Amino acid sequence: MHLIVTRPQADAEELQRKLEVRGHRVTIAPLLDIRMGLPRPIPNRMYQAVLITSANGARALADHPARARLLNKMVFAVGPQSRAAALAAGFMNVIEAGGDVTAIVAMVGRDLVAGAGPLLYLSGEETSGDLETVLGRSGYEVERVVMYAAVPAVDLPAPVVGIIKRRLVEGVLLYSRRTAKVWVKCVGAARLENHVDGIPHFCLSAAVASAIPLGWKIRIATTASEQAMLDLIEDEQRTTVEGSTDDG
Repeated sequence: MHLIVTRPQADAEELQRKLEVRGHRVTIAPLLDIRMGLPRPIPNRMYQAVLITSANGARALADHPARARLLNKMVFAVGPQSRAAALAAGFMNVIEAGGDVTAIVAMVGRDLVAGAGPLLYLSGEETSGDLETVLGRSGYEVERVVMYAAVPAVDLPAPVVGIIKRRLVEGVLLYSRRTAKVWVKCVGAARLENHVDGIPHFCLSAAVASAIPLGWKIRIATTASEQAMLDLIEDEQRTTVEGSTDDG
């Protein structure tokens, strides 16, 4: 299948390799540009754990002045890429959640005691879930430090517009609700709605899919994980091949 990957460049390149090994053709169209900027100060407190909902949070910490004093902390990472980035930054005790903020909340509730110390949340300027408020309701103190900005694209790259117009695209991968909203906006700006509404939009979760207009073709992963996304694509390809065989 010819797939469009909409993740930020660093994440998209890793995903591209995994898809190409499975025989897919990949065009990268990053819809969020990750900008680290100057390091934000991280208070010197006795944190119970570090929460990371994006690999970019861990990447931003790699050269941060506070890195050395945080490496002995337990880390709750949202998924496999966040876990890998945390390990690359030097953390030793990294626990991978189930791919979304809800999973991190559940794991914190299971493993940590409210009131035993604050939690450090390394985030972007915009987040997909209100982790602070949700954990706060259960008595946890969450200190959020913004480590990077994710700047949305305003247009699709010209090569992407071209392959869409030639109807060469067979799937679009969407990993966050914000990315899905940017995709829809860029498609509208290029007046490509009638070219993409029949293309499978592979969504990490129902929340991501909710940003896609009604009537567009949507496929939702069974769990909020990359493996579930890969399985979803394989299932779609298998169904398409079997349908073509039946028609013949």
